[in-house]
Amino acid sequence: MELAKNVQFIPARPKREVTPVAIYCKVSTADAAQLDSLSNQVSALTSYVSNFDEWKLVDVYVEVSSSKKVSSHKQFGRMIRGCKSGKLNSL
Repeated sequence: MELAKNVQFIPARPKREVTPVAIYCKVSTADAAQLDSLSNQVSALTSYVSNFDEWKLVDVYVEVSSSKKVSSHKQFGRMIRGCKSGKLNSL
C-alpha cells in the first residue's frame, strides 16, 4: 500500500519490558532532623524512579534503626527477599 505524499509513516515503538523496582531509605534515629532526611530521601528517590518509563515502583522500604545492630534491619532483609523471589529486579 502506497501512502499519500503528505503522509509520513511512523512505525510503532517496540513495547518495553517494565522493570519492577523499589527504593530503600534509612536513618539511624527518630529525631526530627533524621525524619526530615528520611522524607527527603523518599521524595528524591521516588522522583528519580519516575524519570524512567520502563521502571515501575512496586515498594518503598523505610527503616529507622541504628547501624550498630544488623539484626534490626528488617526492611532491608524484606527487600533482599523481594529480590530473591523475583518481586523486584536486582540491578
